[in-house]
Amino acid sequence: MNKRPIVLLGLIALIIATAMGFQTYQKHRSGDSRFKIVQACDLLTPEIARKIGGQQMVAAPQIKEVKTDSTMTTFCVYRAGNKSVSLAVRSPLNQKGLDYNNEAFKNPALGGQTVAGYGDKAFWSPTFAQFNVLKNGRWYIFSNGVNIPSQRSANDAQKLAAQVDF
Repeated sequence: MNKRPIVLLGLIALIIATAMGFQTYQKHRSGDSRFKIVQACDLLTPEIARKIGGQQMVAAPQIKEVKTDSTMTTFCVYRAGNKSVSLAVRSPLNQKGLDYNNEAFKNPALGGQTVAGYGDKAFWSPTFAQFNVLKNGRWYIFSNGVNIPSQRSANDAQKLAAQVDF
């Protein structure tokens, strides 16, 4: 009986198993970057807050992150006098969170006005005086101006978004 075919089959099986194990390792090691949690204060730095706020902005006591079964939202706020500069980032933790973020940008609620040129999709919410950007499945919420939302402008919030590398 010739053992060559059996040895050859065994060698092929070993190569396939090794290759599959390596692919699994690579996928596990690299992860899906869409599900990486982004910390808002990693993006909104004191330098950006000072530049946008036009004065020395002081980090406000940070709002505790909010975690659900599908998203993690982090916050970063700087204040000076009656002005504030802020960013909230809602990172999806899984496909459900990704779907939730994407759905919010299909038909912006409460009179949201679509804005071109930012991320994958963007809209200004006059009701909340916030500029919302969807990029790579993450929802970024920018706010900039006086502490009275009705007196904030889309233009000011967009100036902040333009300074943040997200």
